Amino acid sequence: MDKPRSKSHSQMLEFRKKLPTYKMRKELMDMIKSSQVVVVSGETGCGKTTQLPQFILDDAISSGRGLSCKIVCTQPRRISAISVAERVAKERGEECGGSGSCGYQIRLQAKFPRQQASMLYCTTGILIQWMQSDPSLSSISHIVLDEIHERDLLSDFIITIVKRLLAKRKDLKVILMSATLNADTFSSYFNFCPSINIPGFTYAVQEYYLEEQKLDFDLIIATVKHIILNPAYSSTGGAMLLFLPGWSDIKQLHQMISNDRFFQPSKFRILPLHSMVPSSNQQQVFDRPPVGVTKIVIATNIAETSITIDDIVHVIDCGKIKIRKFEAGKNISSLNAEWLTRANAKQRKGRAGRVQEGYCYHLFSKLQERKLDDYMVPEILRSPLDQLCLHIKVPPTIITDFNLKEVIEPPPADSVELSIQKLTAMNALDSNEHLTPLGYHLARFPVEPQIGKMLILATMFSCLDPVLTIAASLSFKDPFTLPLGKEDEANERKQELSNDANSDHLMLVNMFDGWVAAKRRGAERDYCWRNFLS
Repeated sequence: MDKPRSKSHSQMLEFRKKLPTYKMRKELMDMIKSSQVVVVSGETGCGKTTQLPQFILDDAISSGRGLSCKIVCTQPRRISAISVAERVAKERGEECGGSGSCGYQIRLQAKFPRQQASMLYCTTGILIQWMQSDPSLSSISHIVLDEIHERDLLSDFIITIVKRLLAKRKDLKVILMSATLNADTFSSYFNFCPSINIPGFTYAVQEYYLEEQKLDFDLIIATVKHIILNPAYSSTGGAMLLFLPGWSDIKQLHQMISNDRFFQPSKFRILPLHSMVPSSNQQQVFDRPPVGVTKIVIATNIAETSITIDDIVHVIDCGKIKIRKFEAGKNISSLNAEWLTRANAKQRKGRAGRVQEGYCYHLFSKLQERKLDDYMVPEILRSPLDQLCLHIKVPPTIITDFNLKEVIEPPPADSVELSIQKLTAMNALDSNEHLTPLGYHLARFPVEPQIGKMLILATMFSCLDPVLTIAASLSFKDPFTLPLGKEDEANERKQELSNDANSDHLMLVNMFDGWVAAKRRGAERDYCWRNFLS
C-alpha cells in the first residue's frame, strides 16, 4: 500500500505522513497488537479516524492475515460516516464501496466494501442492529468506537455491550477513540486498559469575547460583515463557521443572510449543516469555493468533532447548544438551548486553526466562560429510557439479564423504574419484564414506543394515513413558530386549523392536509406564512 499508484495517490500519501496519527503509527500498532482494548485520545483533525483503521488493515494484509481482517468503525452521525469513508477511499486510490476496501452504512443508505480485508464506517445504531442477528459479531475482527466523548445514549449502550462481548470473543480487538482528554473514564471502565494520546496540531487561534449573553442574529451578521470588511481579510481569507443551537436558528439566520443585499450570491456561498439537511447537500460543506467566493457554514455542534472542514479560518460561537432533559418525577422531556461546556468551546475554537492562523469570536464573556461545566452530562442521565429498555430485551442477544447498572454512569433508578412501568402498562412488557409480541415489534420501530403502538393500532383500524401525520409531527419539533408580539394571532390560526375539534392531534392533520392542497396550487410558502409554520 505504500507504493504510489498515481500522482494524486502519491500526494495523498505525503499528506497522510504529515498527520500526527501517522507519525505515531508504530506506537499505536504495538499497543493494539498487545492489548484487547485500547483507548486513543486526540484532537479533532489529528487523523485518528481516517488513519487508524487503515493502519490495522494494512498491517493485517502485509502479515498475511488480510482475509480475516474486517474492521467496523462507528460514528455518531450520518454525515461523518459518509464523509470519512469517502475520504479514506480517496486516500487509498479506490472507489468507496464495491470492490474497494472501504465503505459505509447508515440507515436507508449504504456503499458496502468487499467482504474480507475491509473497513466499514457506520452509525452506532447500525452496529446494534447487527448484534441482534449476530450477537457475537463473528465476522468482525476489530471494532473502533469513535467520538465516545460525546456520551450519547447509544454510544454508552454499545460500550457496555462490547465489554460483555470481550469475555466471549478473546480474538476481538476494540479501540475506543475520543477527541478530548478524558480517557481515564473509559480506561478504568475496561479494567484500566492502556491508553495513548495523539498530540494535535493546530495553528494559533486568536480569541475575542463579547459581552452579549443572548442569541442575537443581528449581532452575528454584524460580526460576519466586520470580518469581511476588515482590510486584513483580503490577506487571510478563509471560510467561516457559525455555531448555532438548532435547526430553527439555522433556518432563521440563513434567511436573514439571504435577504441581506450585502451577501451577493455571486460572492458568498451560504451552507446550512444539520442532520435535517439531505446527505447529498451536507457534502457541499467540504467543497472549496471558487476564488473570490466566501463560504459561510451555519451549523450546530455537528461540526465540533464529527467532521473536519479543512478551509475554516473564522469561527463565530454563539455559546449555546440544544440539550434534551428529562424529569422522571414529572415524566416530562424538554429540549432547550443551554450553555455549552468548556470541552465544546475548545472544540469550536479548534475548528479555526486547521489550515492557518485562525480567529474565534465567542458571543459571551470570559466571566461566563469560567462558569461553564467541563463536560456534558451523559445523555443516559438526562433522557427517558423507554426505547433503551426495549432494545435490551430483543432476542437473540448477548445481553441476557442486562442491567443498566452496568453502564459507565448508570441512570437514576427512578428513571429506569418509570420506563418499566410505562412499558408494562402499554403491554410491551409482561409482569416478568419480558417482551410481549407487541413489545417485540415496538422495539424495532425507530420511534418512541407510545408512537409505535399508535401506528400499529392505526393499521389495525384502517386509519393509518392521518395517524402517520400525527406520528411524524410528534416525533419532531413543533412545526409552528411563535413570533414575538404575534402570539395571539398564531393561537387564533391554530384554532382555525383545528375546525373546533378541540384536539391538537387533529389540528396537525388538518394543518398537513391544508399544506398538501396549497402545494398542489404552488402556494405552500404563502400557506406556511399565514399559518405561522416553520
